[in-house]
Amino acid sequence: MTDQARLARLTSVEATESLLAIPPLLVSPRDDVVAVLRRAAAQPQTRVIGVVDEPTGRLVGVIPVIRLVEAVVARVAPELAMAELADAEDVARFGHDVETRTAADAMLPPAAVPRHATLEDAYRQMEARDLPGLYVVDEAGRPVGYLDLLELAIVYVRALEAEGDDPSSGQDAGRSAATPSRPAAPRSAGQLRELNEHAPPTEPEPQVQAAPPGSPNP
Repeated sequence: MTDQARLARLTSVEATESLLAIPPLLVSPRDDVVAVLRRAAAQPQTRVIGVVDEPTGRLVGVIPVIRLVEAVVARVAPELAMAELADAEDVARFGHDVETRTAADAMLPPAAVPRHATLEDAYRQMEARDLPGLYVVDEAGRPVGYLDLLELAIVYVRALEAEGDDPSSGQDAGRSAATPSRPAAPRSAGQLRELNEHAPPTEPEPQVQAAPPGSPNP
């Protein structure tokens, strides 16, 4: 692992969450899913909704936007959701979606990290939970920020650039490696004169003498 990659993995969440400045989107467990969907539509950059306990302000659950949409579609157009059912697990989820009325019905267990956590900690949790983002919480478990997967990606892209590894130039790099290099042409009159001075001497070409008038051709 390169030094830049190691630094990127150990970057703190606190130093990363402001890259895109995506605000948290917090709702109550009692909020109706349709009202939550309206709020999500007004703030589409926050792709994971946080559900907080009203008395304490602690994060008690999260709702990925796609899960919220599935719950609303199951209520409004159940035939669309039923068309995607493939196994018993899908049927059970569809039945749950049809019965979903509040944020508490739709939410998943909390997904959060403290500010002193590293990007590696955050990425592992997003990957394990298949989430595009998670919440940053204080010591009491109250949300104080939101970290999106794209913010992690920005840090890693910067690490690649610092190492001089530009993924978009891979094709050009391969082509140049396969093409034999040629000496650069001289860029100035002084360089051209220097090349001429160091060039090996050339043998003069034989001179062909003209035959005297009236002599037969060889």
